[in-house]
Amino acid sequence: PVLRSAMQAAASAGNPKRGRQRANAYARWSASCAAFNVDPLLQGVPRPIPFMQTYIQQYRTGVVAARGQPVGARAAEEALRFVGQTMQQLGVGDKRFDPTTHKIDLRLSNMWRHWKSDDDPPARVKPIPMMVLMKAQERATADNSTASTCTARMMWIHVLPLSGGFRQFLFFFDFPHFVPPASAWPPAPSKSGPTSDFASGLRVTA
Repeated sequence: PVLRSAMQAAASAGNPKRGRQRANAYARWSASCAAFNVDPLLQGVPRPIPFMQTYIQQYRTGVVAARGQPVGARAAEEALRFVGQTMQQLGVGDKRFDPTTHKIDLRLSNMWRHWKSDDDPPARVKPIPMMVLMKAQERATADNSTASTCTARMMWIHVLPLSGGFRQFLFFFDFPHFVPPASAWPPAPSKSGPTSDFASGLRVTA
């Protein structure tokens, strides 16, 4: 029981959900190996990489995937990573690595690279709507506080590129008017330790 608890703690690495995902991935791997009468740790398999390639090909097409549906390159790569990490924890070494280069075997990395080029681009987070930006700028102007001004500035910088057009855009909206004077900024932090900043408890460390 003590050894089992220690291995579970090492597998989860402080993240129980991640540990369960790794355990489930290895259980699917073990079931696939049993179908081929192969040791899950690939002991006695002279060339483990082709077998791993077969497994992740089936995983990508959904044959052995968790939901039985085709998955992306990242999901297939992660499934095999869980398997390799479990092997490492069991003391037999991660079979994904080339013993001569100590890197992921080129045959596996080439498969992932090819699949990633075929997959659709990931869904990006949508930018902040313009109405929200304008409302934040309006609030900063009305409050005339340093915290609101900095918040609005960071929102603009996050959305718009730092280019000449961006600077012209800021001057068009009289952006320098919203920059607080030097007297409004906090004093320089002392070398003795952190000092309180002006923005809602923000800490500035020397």
